[in-house]
Amino acid sequence: MRRFKNTDFLVVLFILGLLFAFRMILTIQGSVPFNADEAVVGLMARHILEGERPIFFYGQAYMGSLDAFLIAAGFRIFGDSVMSIRVIQSLLYLFAAVMCFTVAKKALGEKSALFGLGLLAFGGVTLVLYTSATLGGYNEALLFGAAQMVMAVNMSQTHNPSRKMWLIFGIFAGAGFWANALTLVFTIPILLEFLFRAVKEKQFQRRFSYSIWLLFGAGFGALPWLFALVKSGWWPLLSELTGSAVAVEGGSFVTRLGLHLLNFVLFGLPVILGVRAPWSADWFALAAAPFLTLIWGLIGRWAIQNTKVEGARGFFYKTSLGTFSLLILLFLLTSFGADPSGRYFLPLIVLGSLWAGDWLSSGPLPLRLKILAYVLIIGVNIYGVFWATRPDRPGLTTQFYAPTIVDHSYDQELIHFLEQTGETRGYSTYWIAYPAVYHSQEKIILSPRLPYHLDLRYTPRDDRIPAYTDLVSRSSKPPVLVIQPNELLENRIRERLSALAIRWQEERIGDYLIFYQLSRKVDPADFGFPFP
Repeated sequence: MRRFKNTDFLVVLFILGLLFAFRMILTIQGSVPFNADEAVVGLMARHILEGERPIFFYGQAYMGSLDAFLIAAGFRIFGDSVMSIRVIQSLLYLFAAVMCFTVAKKALGEKSALFGLGLLAFGGVTLVLYTSATLGGYNEALLFGAAQMVMAVNMSQTHNPSRKMWLIFGIFAGAGFWANALTLVFTIPILLEFLFRAVKEKQFQRRFSYSIWLLFGAGFGALPWLFALVKSGWWPLLSELTGSAVAVEGGSFVTRLGLHLLNFVLFGLPVILGVRAPWSADWFALAAAPFLTLIWGLIGRWAIQNTKVEGARGFFYKTSLGTFSLLILLFLLTSFGADPSGRYFLPLIVLGSLWAGDWLSSGPLPLRLKILAYVLIIGVNIYGVFWATRPDRPGLTTQFYAPTIVDHSYDQELIHFLEQTGETRGYSTYWIAYPAVYHSQEKIILSPRLPYHLDLRYTPRDDRIPAYTDLVSRSSKPPVLVIQPNELLENRIRERLSALAIRWQEERIGDYLIFYQLSRKVDPADFGFPFP
């Protein structure tokens, strides 16, 4: 392979610069709302700097705390702010894009890699959203997944991969598994392909004589997860990994399978194609959908055809198709299929971008048609982002359940009001509590023990930092109650306060309704919510 030209290097730097700058502009404009999940990660990072060492994302045991540790480092360098969180996320995605470019360059060629990098830089609304805001580890999943593919392509070109190669691959696999188990959709197909090759060539012992180093590397990378396994047992971790956090479905396995398939076809595919935002059922590029379906169909056909090619190209397409197949299978068979929000499809979108780059570079269609296809894909991607950031829309939000979407532009006004009235301890909903705690530098402590569901259901998992709840319950002063628009919840609180002969005052600030200056203490259990 010829030496990488200086002009190509400058093009790569330019594209990566656009990738980073685009995300910073969206953050500065407030186009990516800061939500409760991000606030939890930010609070974790703050607590890490104070000496805490969490293994997992608060309240979850299937996503490691690596993201919070990286953000803590960002806080140390750039200061404690939402911008610092977004800078770290953008850098993580930038490094993931570099890894994707590297694997595409090694397996498909420089031109294909450049086209693919362009699609990664100007990705659709789902890719931009989940690589700008953090939910705890999705950028890390892409980064470690791409790093494994780089190592795997290098190993595929070596007749007998060295101990060092297996060790490094194992470290990437283990660390990725701890950071976010989604990386398994990269790891498993790669290992199966190496196993298949070893069996086919009847050189199992020779080719895997150093594979013990894979286990050492994986164990080292996943050391925090293994520590948690010893501490808490295997069942809690296994149940989390298989989707217990989103297991809210009833019915038989066949019924759930059918619903998951429906979710994938009606909601998942439009997200992958880039014509639907994760939080909306609307297709914002309906006219382009048939053309995009045709284009991605041709790209998929191209990918399948290339699995028959020898060398790095064939290896890349076999393993990436394995990733596609495994992820879709897991979506259909596990409880994650009840959540078609789009975040689980990120590996498909990223690998599909590399396929598209190769198809645009080396595919059989005339150059004019491929240019039109490239322009259409990027055009729809950019349009989707601007469609989502219109003033009448909630922005690029990770919240796909309408009742949870809150206008956070009033957060500072809310905090100022609570500080002025001395109402620094109270109860709220998950989507209000943690952003308020984060923005107030933990001067305001709100426990998320109030329901946000319209039918007043409550999920105990929302209480991700029990220490805050303990602080509120032990406070000698009556709590403040802060809720979002929910007529049933408003009426329930008023009825129960009146029934308990409690006096109070009310204030509305933006989306927030505040019950304050209660005449005596009250507990969320007093409101008769159906706590599990």
